[in-house]
Amino acid sequence: MGTRFADRKVIITGAAGVYGREPTLAFAGEGAKLCLVDHDRTALDRFAATLALPAQQLLIAYTDLTDETAIPTLAATVE
Repeated sequence: MGTRFADRKVIITGAAGVYGREPTLAFAGEGAKLCLVDHDRTALDRFAATLALPAQQLLIAYTDLTDETAIPTLAATVE
């Protein structure tokens, strides 16, 4: 496990999808604190479970980013 992103927060939208998985794995492998965002709860839960990351390194956000009100809420949650 690397440390290039240790103590940095990374938000990955569409994390449970095909384009979100590889960046998630890369950032997790470098020690980033991750916020995984997806509207598909089941897929996101399944994917997050495969990461086996400690709670302090992972935040899960079930968010539909097509809803304008969701973005400020997500930003506040990540802060």
